[in-house]
Amino acid sequence: MSAGYYEGARLDLNLNGRIGHLMPGDKLNLAGVQSPGSDYEAYAADLKREIARALGVAYESLTGDYKGATYYSLGYGSAEIYNITKRRRANMLSPWCAWVYELWLEEAIWSGLVPFPGGHDGFVANRAAAARSVWIGDPKPLADILKSAKAFEVLDKLGVVPAAHISEAFGYDIEDVYSARQQEQDLRKQYSLPEPVHGNAGGQGAALSPEDQDDADDEGRDDND
Repeated sequence: MSAGYYEGARLDLNLNGRIGHLMPGDKLNLAGVQSPGSDYEAYAADLKREIARALGVAYESLTGDYKGATYYSLGYGSAEIYNITKRRRANMLSPWCAWVYELWLEEAIWSGLVPFPGGHDGFVANRAAAARSVWIGDPKPLADILKSAKAFEVLDKLGVVPAAHISEAFGYDIEDVYSARQQEQDLRKQYSLPEPVHGNAGGQGAALSPEDQDDADDEGRDDND
């Protein structure tokens, strides 16, 4: 009788708003995990993983539990979560920031704070091009910044990754990087400080300027003579 009854009245509590009718005389027992218990820690960790996935964050970031995590597992986990973060930025945060920036820019041009060819009328005629903006945001978390820097160094020397992508990976805009480096160079000249020497992948010093290279070639010829 029980088997025939539940064939036509399937008990399914996973569907919201559904009431399961039991056969008269049957009782429903909800099994739970007892604490302390041998299986409680694994059960709690599984629930936390589901919560972290729904929030779009890494399990380790949510719980602070790095037990059993490795460099590669953290790297793959961060890469997957970061893709979710980029989609949320592109579809939710960036449009709102661009809208606020466009309104601010229009008001600044209208008030004369920001000069623009043609004034406010010129801005209105070229609104899409004038208010175009790119929002980078915070970089992807790096489990080992030294290994990531070495990987970018190799890719840069192979010529397969532009410098702009490397700067964005660390949360910087390439124009801001070049501008800051130019300011530092001018400041070193002002205080008569030497330029820093940057090593390359082969372990050699920085490339010489054409004038220094000519002097080095002349010294080499003198030594051979």
